[in-house]
Amino acid sequence: MTKKSLLFICQVFLAALVYAQDGSSGPAVSGTKAIGASSLRDPEIYPNPCRQSFSISPVSDLQCIKIYDLQGREVLTREGSDNTGVDVSLLPSGSFVVQLITATAVLTKKLVVD
Repeated sequence: MTKKSLLFICQVFLAALVYAQDGSSGPAVSGTKAIGASSLRDPEIYPNPCRQSFSISPVSDLQCIKIYDLQGREVLTREGSDNTGVDVSLLPSGSFVVQLITATAVLTKKLVVD
């Protein structure tokens, strides 16, 4: 495991701890918040788990969607503000981390691909 991968995994778990301690409902692994995200409504990824594609509840000013495997490798990037379905049919089954990047925040969510 590279230093970059380890750093990414540590950031995800740290974000999960922050989310769990901020009084939000649900387990920490279902969604995390990043610095600057407190003013945003917590978006949802659905369906989750998914097979071919997933959608995201509206996120204002969405600029980019990045998907990482659990080793911290970026496996998919989608630029733009389109909240419609994100095709994950080429990804293997497993767990992934989805980053929703806006102008003011980076939101991190867990995704399971069947």
